[in-house]
Amino acid sequence: MYSGLVIDSRGTFLPEQCVDDSYGNYITIRYTDLGGNTIDIKYAHLNKVDVHNGDIISVGQYIGKSGNTGNAGGIGIVPHLHVEIRENGTRVDPAPYFATNFSDEGSVIVPCDNSLN
Repeated sequence: MYSGLVIDSRGTFLPEQCVDDSYGNYITIRYTDLGGNTIDIKYAHLNKVDVHNGDIISVGQYIGKSGNTGNAGGIGIVPHLHVEIRENGTRVDPAPYFATNFSDEGSVIVPCDNSLN
């Protein structure tokens, strides 16, 4: 099963923190692919976080609720999910990760078709 480890999270964001931390409530999940590369996926601006640091996350597991905390709160931005992906510590475009299917071993079955964008 392709799973990840919660390495960082916050579910108690206070509006006055917005100047110092633009993500609001967030979850960062770390995966290691078959090539040994580290992939960190951050889900931010959440209204609710339902996992804790150290939890193992499985495909399809509920981890939280999208929202508008952090710099997305109080300025008319509708609830949404901010997704940030880092491969080996370098931020990358998350689009290729959407609509990608993985085998139980973690390899890509059907990569995202970028021609649809």
